[in-house]
Amino acid sequence: MKTENMSDRANAGVLILDRDAERYAKALAPKFPRMTFITCDNYADLEAALQQDAPRVALTFKIGPGAFPREALLESGCLEWIHTGGAGIDHLRPWPSAITVTNSSGIHGDIMAEFVLAAMIGFNHHARTYEFQQAHRVWKKHEARSVAQQTVVILGFGSIGGHVARLARAVGMHVIGVRSQTGSAPRAGADGVQIVGADQLHWALGQADHLAVCLPLTPATRGLVDAKALAATKPGVHLVNVARGGIVDEDALLLALKSGHVAGATLDVFAKEPLPEDSVFWSLENVRVTPHSSSDIEGWQDRVINLFQSNLERWQAHTPLLNLVKSERGY
Repeated sequence: MKTENMSDRANAGVLILDRDAERYAKALAPKFPRMTFITCDNYADLEAALQQDAPRVALTFKIGPGAFPREALLESGCLEWIHTGGAGIDHLRPWPSAITVTNSSGIHGDIMAEFVLAAMIGFNHHARTYEFQQAHRVWKKHEARSVAQQTVVILGFGSIGGHVARLARAVGMHVIGVRSQTGSAPRAGADGVQIVGADQLHWALGQADHLAVCLPLTPATRGLVDAKALAATKPGVHLVNVARGGIVDEDALLLALKSGHVAGATLDVFAKEPLPEDSVFWSLENVRVTPHSSSDIEGWQDRVINLFQSNLERWQAHTPLLNLVKSERGY
């Protein structure tokens, strides 16, 4: 890592990698007049920008096309800190200890929780079935169920999972949160939420009317919701995935959906995105597909700017950064 006598942090260069990089630069530059903001709106020009301007900080987004330029960033030799515009950092792992990584976890928690709650209520009210019936001009009633007194198991009880829990409790649901720690008996958390460790996962799945997947994608969570986990779920469960596609075994999920053991799924993320046109998920009547959009709240860019601004001020002042991510954990 560069020593401070080589370049004062107040004069450092900040790279912004995004299609709308100029927007971020215009918002941040007046707050940091001595810093240099370098904008890059595509992957192809990234290496040249890194070599020419040698920024010490980067604000990055996954923009495509093509694979995220992980190596270019991590092997640049100039970057000391990378902040990601989203919560997921699986596209950066692993990174060298000389580079600090922070993310934007928490800024989407409220809107993603609303998405999950809407999905659960919509499933109970047969929203997907009525969509199909409307398309075919079918007039047929189905009795709805209330989510009150039903149980939602939240797989991953971080910022997003916590937001989901608060909304679920507000409408009278029972909540079981599954966290990464193991070896502990189920215990009561805040606001009546029951917290269990990962070693209690299959027990928790057996209680679920709804399963909300809110985990980061790490080597430990990849494929976690596999055929065995799905078989452990309560028959008729509804699955909502707002995390990453790689966490759920899609082949196993398809079999469980077709058998009816999993009665329905609301899927915002997939192992391959965009979801291929020939994917079976598009046509299943008990599946609702959304294009990785559960976090896309109006004004989310301003939330990123505010968080990054706070962290940039902290970085200049040599104080601890918010949302620090550990490479070995993946979150």
